[in-house]
Amino acid sequence: MARNILLILVFCFSAQIACGSDSDLVKGLVLYNQNDWISSQQPLRVAAKSGNKEAQYYLAESLRLANRYMTEESAGWYVAAAEQGDIFAMLRLSQNDDLCANGECGKDSKYWEGQAHKIASSQAKAGNGLAMQAMYYMTGSREWLVKASSKGNAEAGYFLAKLVLSDSMNNGSGHALLPKDIRYHLEKSAEGGNPHAMALLSTILSEEKDYSQSRVWLDKCLLTSHYDCVLRLELIHQHLLDEYVALGYVPKKTSAYGLLLFRRDALGKEKTDSLLTEEFENSLSVDEKKEGVAFFEQWKKTHPPLSYHVRKFGF
Repeated sequence: MARNILLILVFCFSAQIACGSDSDLVKGLVLYNQNDWISSQQPLRVAAKSGNKEAQYYLAESLRLANRYMTEESAGWYVAAAEQGDIFAMLRLSQNDDLCANGECGKDSKYWEGQAHKIASSQAKAGNGLAMQAMYYMTGSREWLVKASSKGNAEAGYFLAKLVLSDSMNNGSGHALLPKDIRYHLEKSAEGGNPHAMALLSTILSEEKDYSQSRVWLDKCLLTSHYDCVLRLELIHQHLLDEYVALGYVPKKTSAYGLLLFRRDALGKEKTDSLLTEEFENSLSVDEKKEGVAFFEQWKKTHPPLSYHVRKFGF
């Protein structure tokens, strides 16, 4: 039981979510961060009905993503979270021009936009890094991401780095380079526990041929069960990423199979299997598969649930 609690705490920390002791919230968030927007709704709804602000927001997100638009029910849960002060729920509501389509409500998208700006601005002035990130979404000024990162908001530092890399790509330079000051925020984000930042930093270091440090960050990322890093280790053990071999990784097909089972256990065969995985699985002997199953069972016991670590205010 103590180990399970520890793994859940690791999951919540890496997702930058205050899970508390609400088991329904935790279960719902695990599924939500595996992009299971249908199955996550039931446990999130239980927690949301108890008044949990985080559950209300993420239930609204699950409903919106599952339906591909903001339904009346999702809007209701955004309102519930917003009325408890959730700035990101306010931002979602500010994007919905249909809130008062029937002309019967007094809180339209402009109202929530004003509330979000008022509260976020006040909290940002008080040094709240999450509010600073919200100010970026309202103003488009990346300076807010810099400020948020400087206040310890690990997601903001990663997001800033991704934006700068995207600019480099869009300019057709052929190389996506991070200026030194932005690299600092990416590293700060990784050090702050953001799995996306760890994965990106590991990739950049690998491209720079600094394989030992690349492995350091990959190993740290694996402790969060971030999907990209789990898949990368699986490919290493399939002997598809040779640059890591000289640094102590000993490719083992049984380990690769165990990691495939870990992904499959979380996401299902439909989302994890392909012709390549089928070919790989068919190449294993019965004994190798048994060893792979044992690896999977041990890995699952010692790692938090597989996660994409979805940004709170994503697409």
